[in-house]
Amino acid sequence: MNLKKLKVKEYLENKKGKIITVNPEMSARDVSNLFAEKNITGAPVVNKDNEVVGVVSITDITRSEGIIELRGLIDLIFLNASEEIQTRVQNHLNENYSELTVKELMTPGPVVASPEDSIEDIVKIMIQNKIRRVIITRNNRVAGIITVTDILNLILEN
Repeated sequence: MNLKKLKVKEYLENKKGKIITVNPEMSARDVSNLFAEKNITGAPVVNKDNEVVGVVSITDITRSEGIIELRGLIDLIFLNASEEIQTRVQNHLNENYSELTVKELMTPGPVVASPEDSIEDIVKIMIQNKIRRVIITRNNRVAGIITVTDILNLILEN
């Protein structure tokens, strides 16, 4: 499979799993619980009309409160740490930051791409914008999401 020629829409047709989105009024507690439950580190934020208005990550949640300033460290905790450490981080967030909403934490106007773009285009977007996920939209509605993990899996498959 040629990653330069592979279209995002072709990749998304074979990607398993439901697209997880959150709304701006959700609490930080609910989002952090959702992330832990689904084993994800970020999600598109959509309004009541299902239009993309932002993106929120576990890093946004932790950085907003100054818990951890080093980008990527919390991702390592969730992806590589023991269940006990994940639970401790989750409990800390739940106890201390449940009043914050996604609207206060999210990055508005996220970087998006089209299903017609190639995977190579997505990699370039990630590098240029120093981001780990690109939301794929069709008519300003979420059509999918491509993460760094997806890209690495594609490379390994080839």
